[in-house]
Amino acid sequence: MIDSLVMFLLLLFIYFIPSIVALNIRLTKKNIITDKKTNATSIFVLNFFLGWTLVCWVIALVWAVSDDSKPKNIVESKGKDSSLDLLKKQFAEGKISEKEYKKKKEILKEK
Repeated sequence: MIDSLVMFLLLLFIYFIPSIVALNIRLTKKNIITDKKTNATSIFVLNFFLGWTLVCWVIALVWAVSDDSKPKNIVESKGKDSSLDLLKKQFAEGKISEKEYKKKKEILKEK
């Protein structure tokens, strides 16, 4: 009876390894620290309902250990500031004269 219970608990622990990894529970001497992934709930749901299929269990595990970083969005501003920077760059490179630089700068400031 006890052997069956121990085996059941061990299998249950193995079954939920992806969910445990997603929660990233760390035990210290004084407290329990959790550093939950942003999609830990989704990983748990996948693990709970479809973890019995080895493929979904592996997918949940890979998802749990994957990096949680978000893609970096590079947005180029097309506003007044970026136009002024471009104007300064053109002046510094000698592509426009000082007179043209001042004239275009005033036009940009009016916008």
